[in-house]
Amino acid sequence: MKTKLIIAFLTCLIIFDNCSVIGQSSEILSKKYYKKASFNNFNSAISNPDKARQIKIKKEINSFPENLSILVNLEYLEIIISDNFDLKSLFNELSKLNNLKVLIIKSNLTNNLPENIGKLKFLKHLGLCCNNINTLPNNIGELYNLETLLFYNSKLTYLPESFIKLSNLKYVDFHNCKFSKFPIQLTSLTKIQEIYLQNNSITEIPKEITNLINLRWLDLTANQIKILPDDFFGMNCLTWPLFDKNLLTNELSNKVTKMRSDNQKYYGKNNCK
Repeated sequence: MKTKLIIAFLTCLIIFDNCSVIGQSSEILSKKYYKKASFNNFNSAISNPDKARQIKIKKEINSFPENLSILVNLEYLEIIISDNFDLKSLFNELSKLNNLKVLIIKSNLTNNLPENIGKLKFLKHLGLCCNNINTLPNNIGELYNLETLLFYNSKLTYLPESFIKLSNLKYVDFHNCKFSKFPIQLTSLTKIQEIYLQNNSITEIPKEITNLINLRWLDLTANQIKILPDDFFGMNCLTWPLFDKNLLTNELSNKVTKMRSDNQKYYGKNNCK
C-alpha cells in the first residue's frame, strides 16, 4: 500500500520564532508546480512576469508591490510576513491571479484573517501555520477548490459552519491548536483522506466520523480521548488511526492497534482506493 502523505507537501521547514515544524516542507509541492524559474523576491519576479511561476521568499516582508497582479502565470507563492502586513490588500491582488494554486503564509499574526480570503477561489493548497489566530472567517467556505488546508500551531478553537462547503478537501492539519471538541464539520467532507489533530484537548470523537469513507490517516495523538464510537472499528480503510498519549483503556488501545494492523494488511481487499 502506498500511503500518500500529501500533507507533508506544505509542512514548514523553517523555525519561525518559537514555532519549530518538522517535515519535508513545501519542497515536494514546489517541485510539482515548478516550471522554469523560482524567484526569491517580488521585484525580480515582476521584472520577468512571463517566467514567474513560483515565488519563495525566505525573509520576513512588510509589504508587497502594487503591480503584483501582472504575475498572471504565478502558481506558487510562499512568504513570511510581519505582524503589520496588509493581508486584505494582498488577498485582493492575489484574487486576480487565476493560476495561483498554492499559497503558504508563515507569520505571528495576532489579528484574524480578513473576510476577502474567500476571493482566492482558485487555490488548491493553503498553508497558514504558526500564528495566534483563533477563528476563521465564515467565507472560508468559498474556497471550493481547496484540497489541502494547514493551520497548525495556532489558537483555533472551532471551525465556522461554512467549512462544510469545502467539499474537495482531502488533507487538513490542525495540530497544536486549541480544539476541545472534534471539529464536527470535518465529518461532512467525505473526500478527506488525512486529518491531523494531535496536541489539542479533544475528549471524544463523534459517531459521524464513520461518514469519512476515504479517511486513511487520523492522528489524534496527545489529546484527552477516553472512549471511541462503537462503529469506529468498522472503518476498514483507516490504516493509520493514531491515539497515543490519550486516556484510552488498555482494551481500547489494543483494539486500535489491531485495527491498524488488520487494515494495513487487508487494505487492497477492503476496496480502498
